[in-house]
Amino acid sequence: MRAEKTGQVIYVGKGRVKQGGSQRLFWHWQSLRNGEAIGNDIFARVLNKHLSLGIEPEICIVQWFETEQEAFSHERTLISRYGRRKFNQGTLCNLTEGGEGVEGLKMSPATRQKLRDLAKAQWARPGFRERIMRFHASEEVKAMRSAVSKRMWEDPEYRAKTLKALQASVTPTRRKRQSDGVKAAYAKWTPEALSAKGKAARACRGTRNKLSVVT
Repeated sequence: MRAEKTGQVIYVGKGRVKQGGSQRLFWHWQSLRNGEAIGNDIFARVLNKHLSLGIEPEICIVQWFETEQEAFSHERTLISRYGRRKFNQGTLCNLTEGGEGVEGLKMSPATRQKLRDLAKAQWARPGFRERIMRFHASEEVKAMRSAVSKRMWEDPEYRAKTLKALQASVTPTRRKRQSDGVKAAYAKWTPEALSAKGKAARACRGTRNKLSVVT
């Protein structure tokens, strides 16, 4: 992630691709905009300054990796290269050295329990869950994810790796499990039930047609 005005790299993190784009890319920024804590005071101050100025940081995907271990390794390399503000070594707001298991960040059992309690309290707060769901369903966030997804699929390397992974995931065992699931679902439908369902669907379509004519 880069600062909008200076172009400085302010945060390095490993994301995870999900269908429709990677939500992890926007997690810190979205949380701050919702007024929620992100567990990193240094990063929060920088992002809140962007918010106060009405500008957004630039979120960049720098490289794709076959394995999570490779991604963690590169994350550590970049954090070491740019340096962390916490130790007056560079521009990054990262608290740890990167890598699996948040290496470099040592928390006491009391601190871990405090964070767990904070997270539980947030989700138990009236309206919090609904607000998060509304934010993720907003047209702005949908457009942002769509743009990221399009950029990802325009990358030949990403497209090839993703298609290869999808093809590899469709194993004979998985095909059989899916086939058995479909057969089991259809086995529950008797001819009488299917006939009743078809009549209900036709009646529904007829009602919609009548309504469309009237309007």
